[in-house]
Amino acid sequence: MIFMLKNEVSQRKKVILFLLLILLNVTLRIYAVPHETGNDSYQIHALANSISESGTARWWLNPLSVFGLYSYSYASAVPFLLSGISQLSNVDMEKMILLYCMILGLFSIFAAYLMAGAFYNDFVFKYLFAFFFSISQGILQFTTFDSSTRGMFMVAFPLMFYLLLKEDKSWRRLILIVIFLVFLRSVHNFSYFAIPLIFTVILIYMGSRIKLATKKEMKISFNSEKLALLKKVNFTHIYICLLLGAILIPYFTKLFVVGSRYQHLIVMSITTARYVGPSIFLLLGGLVYITNKKKKNSHDWFILISTLFFIPISYSHIYGKFIIIPVVIFFIAIAFKNCLFAISSKRLNTFFIIFVIISSSLFSSYYNNYRTGDSQNYWYMDEKTYQAGIWTSSYIPENSHVFTTIGSVWRMLAISNGHIEFPSLPSLELVYGFVDKPEALNNTVSLPYTNLDYYFEGPYIQQSGTSKLGEYEWMMNFDIKDRRVQNFIEKYNMKYIVYDIASKRGKIMSTVEENNDLIYDGDRIKIWLV
Repeated sequence: MIFMLKNEVSQRKKVILFLLLILLNVTLRIYAVPHETGNDSYQIHALANSISESGTARWWLNPLSVFGLYSYSYASAVPFLLSGISQLSNVDMEKMILLYCMILGLFSIFAAYLMAGAFYNDFVFKYLFAFFFSISQGILQFTTFDSSTRGMFMVAFPLMFYLLLKEDKSWRRLILIVIFLVFLRSVHNFSYFAIPLIFTVILIYMGSRIKLATKKEMKISFNSEKLALLKKVNFTHIYICLLLGAILIPYFTKLFVVGSRYQHLIVMSITTARYVGPSIFLLLGGLVYITNKKKKNSHDWFILISTLFFIPISYSHIYGKFIIIPVVIFFIAIAFKNCLFAISSKRLNTFFIIFVIISSSLFSSYYNNYRTGDSQNYWYMDEKTYQAGIWTSSYIPENSHVFTTIGSVWRMLAISNGHIEFPSLPSLELVYGFVDKPEALNNTVSLPYTNLDYYFEGPYIQQSGTSKLGEYEWMMNFDIKDRRVQNFIEKYNMKYIVYDIASKRGKIMSTVEENNDLIYDGDRIKIWLV
């Protein structure tokens, strides 16, 4: 492999290297857990089930609902994709999600390869970028048995870099960019982070036009003083100042930084390293190299200026770790390639390559199959909960509203395939009939465009205090025979009570055990008749 990378790469060698990378990606995505991982995956699973059952998206109240920009809605691309493939292939939804994630993971290789190719037409760099990107823990986590919409967005996001940098000035490219932006918006609200990339392209274009116009003016006026002054301007020094400013901005503006500043920086650094892997130690080397590169082209400036925008965003615990990955991997690939050609000792070079490949693969493999701390106990659905979901799909009628103390029951409802229903998500309140369209529209409030949630949650959101899940949590504090609980059960026509022993008992469960008939007694899930 070392010989292949350090010498001219033939088509045969390229095929071998890609086959090895595909094999590695498939191997890393062979799961060690029995069922879907994460939290969002089961909600997407439930939405996809509802499309397959009803043939429509019941959470659509407004055209903006397609993009998750209206109350009670959710970005619709992934649920529709899963439902469509499942129906066409006649494959169970859980197995379909496993296959979908495997395909999405392999697609990440080629999306990253295209992005890298938009910067440099260098196979070694493109291959290294695809390697580090596709096996980074951030990508692996959301493309291994997890149908979260984050996975689709993170894999597709590099294509935005490719489309913006592609050397094609035709109107078709512009149309394709617009279509792709609409697609990203229908996948996840992270699509807003494509705006800094578009702004960077415009900024570089304007800068190049100003530079060209300035040179022409100087040639006409023959003003040697202006020409000498322009040559003295060190844009690298200016960039370093801007870089330091981007790092410090969140501290002065309180953007994404709450509480201890130093603790926030430490957590951000650890989280980024966790989602990138051991190769993170190459990041600074790549950044320093590009920053100090003497002859920078427009693409070099594109990644440098984009970095200025993404650094403040990286402080966000919600968004940063997902958005920053392509930029970080870019600098890592640059640094790794430089090390590859700078180390003259063949033995040392071999050791370096083997160390980075093995450490990155082992790191990603470990965190793809295990967790540290308390999360190890709940990051995927255990077999007991799964078996309870299968039982309900066989012995409980479809569209049965249930009362629950929640726990892992929200995962179980996806497996029951619409046989047990409760509002674990605002959009599922509409899907399962806990709220009708007139009530949902009445519970919708508009946000002013000055509110940050206007852009990330949508211009219309669900009114505070109208969540049905909040009613569930309130009812846990009362006796099952309490009139308020009885009215609540009658209001939503609940037939069963489902209890996860790992969830909060509340006062209600003690009285349920005494007064109601138990029909399912699993090791973790118990079900009573109302």
